[in-house]
Amino acid sequence: MKTRLVLSALALALVSATACAYSYRPEPVAKALVGESRNPLRLTRLDSTRVTLYDPQLAGDTLVGWNEPEHTARFARYIVRVPVAQVRDVRVRELSPGRTLLIWGGSISTVALVMGIVGHLACEDKSDCWPSATIR
Repeated sequence: MKTRLVLSALALALVSATACAYSYRPEPVAKALVGESRNPLRLTRLDSTRVTLYDPQLAGDTLVGWNEPEHTARFARYIVRVPVAQVRDVRVRELSPGRTLLIWGGSISTVALVMGIVGHLACEDKSDCWPSATIR
């Protein structure tokens, strides 16, 4: 039981340590289109519908990209075309350092708490678990 709990806590720490949080920041339309970045773009059209483009490219006066990331199943991906004249707002996805640090800090705190509880519950004789400091 104790080993399974410790391994679960370590797995949680490993998964959340590799996770990063992303956010979308507003970008002027012209600047986002000139960049030709590989980052996904979240577009808001004039009719207030939102579209996320993965691997966006500018082809003439139209933004072209995929509806899903590259690692998605082939049958679920299709090409999306949005005329630039229909774009009201552009947001660019980027790494959010603050959110990522919160995820890491929370996972480390959770693992430390779980390890402390496991250590406390594993002690049968309480006098051996937490030795008192003696001054000599």
